[in-house]
Amino acid sequence: MPHRICSLLSGLLICSLPVLAVAEDRLWTGAVSNDVTNAGNWDLGLPTGADRANFRADGSPGAPDLGANNVTWDQLRFNNIGPTHIQGAGVINLNAGSNPAVYSEGGAVGPSVVDPDIVTAGEIQSNGDHDLVFNGSVTAGGIQAFSSTSTYNGDVTVTAEFISANSTIIFNGNYHRSTAVAGIGINNSGSDVTFTTLSSDDPLHPNGANILNLYGNHTIRNGQNNTFNDSRPWGRNGTTNTYSLNGFDDTVPFIGTDNGSTMVIDFGTPGVANSLIWQEGGFNGTGAAYLVEGFDVGLDSLRLGVSAPFADTQLTQITVNGIAYSADDPMTGAAYWSLDGNNFVQVLQGGVPEPSASTLLLLALAGSTRRRSPRGGHRRSC
Repeated sequence: MPHRICSLLSGLLICSLPVLAVAEDRLWTGAVSNDVTNAGNWDLGLPTGADRANFRADGSPGAPDLGANNVTWDQLRFNNIGPTHIQGAGVINLNAGSNPAVYSEGGAVGPSVVDPDIVTAGEIQSNGDHDLVFNGSVTAGGIQAFSSTSTYNGDVTVTAEFISANSTIIFNGNYHRSTAVAGIGINNSGSDVTFTTLSSDDPLHPNGANILNLYGNHTIRNGQNNTFNDSRPWGRNGTTNTYSLNGFDDTVPFIGTDNGSTMVIDFGTPGVANSLIWQEGGFNGTGAAYLVEGFDVGLDSLRLGVSAPFADTQLTQITVNGIAYSADDPMTGAAYWSLDGNNFVQVLQGGVPEPSASTLLLLALAGSTRRRSPRGGHRRSC
């Protein structure tokens, strides 16, 4: 705790509080070198834990290099004049008094790239086509992305759900939720998120997110085989969301969607064999739709209800390439899908019903009438 400084002036005891540091923008100039720890490369000297480190604010040339050093700033900010590549193997600690801790200003100037590790309790936020690439590990409060692309090539550890709108987010490392009760919510709408592996501090779901809530027209994708084997994608709020195998195989405990919502299960690129095992059939309600799309008959495989069987009322909520379910051949002449003895989906061609005996009799009588010679009429006399 800071101490007050007191002095006796004209018989009065005057106490003054120490002057607190005020957050400033320290602008990277690169005037001397590429060394981030050299004060001569910043307009007002080295940024401190109370300052915002602002890169490319003056369009300075060169790639700033942290080397093996660790630094502490308040915020890491990327200007919209041009992209920046921060190199080095150290750690950037961000106090996040100016939250978000990492912020890219809008403008189609990216991507800006960060090689060092990031550690902060604040948010990582990309905006307006100023894309971000993180090559080191990231420990943060949460991830936010708005109309941009963010790529995380190292492991990511977060405490909060993330917010994303009209963005693409790619996690090439592990995505870890450091909370005792697992769960991920992708809020806002219209984003495409690829996960490679998932984990949490939840002892019941150490290798996943338990419920992965999709709150508005989002797409989630496999980044490798079995990405979601301890996670349950769930569509929310009356929207259409997509779970894509993305060219990989997976075993998913459960896929759910709220009443009035639609979940698309996309098997991905045609001609590539994909396998999905959908283990549990405990749907949330009967007013939802599950659309299996891109299913290559004879190449892809979809198995339903391994650990808990699907009821017929649930199976009728699922279409495969737009084809409806039927336990038996409906004899309509149209294609239908059903389950074989091992609960694998099979798409079949429906038969045409045989005509009934009464129908055959009527057809025979009609034919006999047409063959009968006409009677009556007048004979012509010669």
